[in-house]
Amino acid sequence: MSRTLFIMVTAMMLLVFNSGLATASADLMVGPGTIKASPAIHPGQTVKLPTHEITNNSFRALEMTVSVSDRADDERLLPPAEWFSITPDELIVQARSSAEVQVELVLPDDAPPGEYKVWFLFDSMPIGSQGGLVTAAAINVSFTFDVAEVKHSLTTQIKGQGEMEPSVGEHEYPRGTVVEVRAIP
Repeated sequence: MSRTLFIMVTAMMLLVFNSGLATASADLMVGPGTIKASPAIHPGQTVKLPTHEITNNSFRALEMTVSVSDRADDERLLPPAEWFSITPDELIVQARSSAEVQVELVLPDDAPPGEYKVWFLFDSMPIGSQGGLVTAAAINVSFTFDVAEVKHSLTTQIKGQGEMEPSVGEHEYPRGTVVEVRAIP
């Protein structure tokens, strides 16, 4: 393979982020390219992400799988794949047409607080390849979000005389904190 052809094929496989679309060559586009959730998401909450539109501009149908990738390139936490529901996670995108993929984040009640980043991998292969040069494409789309720390309120009051610990009033504690309440005559 000549050096020029190798560079051209390699360049076709690189990801280019433009106008919120992730592209692998001009034949396959997936949008939106980068998603950031704001404000923080609370444990137990379900969030429907923007629909990913897959556009196949080629003259061949593509078989595509969509999955949560373990690509980690920064300090943020990588959420478990089971927090995500991808519909459909396997599909065929016909030549010169589009399809949609919906991703939902379902945070469990015990989701630890922190900053998270995940990548969705859109992996495609032309259907019916009869030898020759087969171009497969893989596109990564990122999603970043924060999980809020859940705090619970404890309101204390006294009927009659005496004191108590914690003092009379409203107090906030992180989830899972054991609070000892003591009456002082």
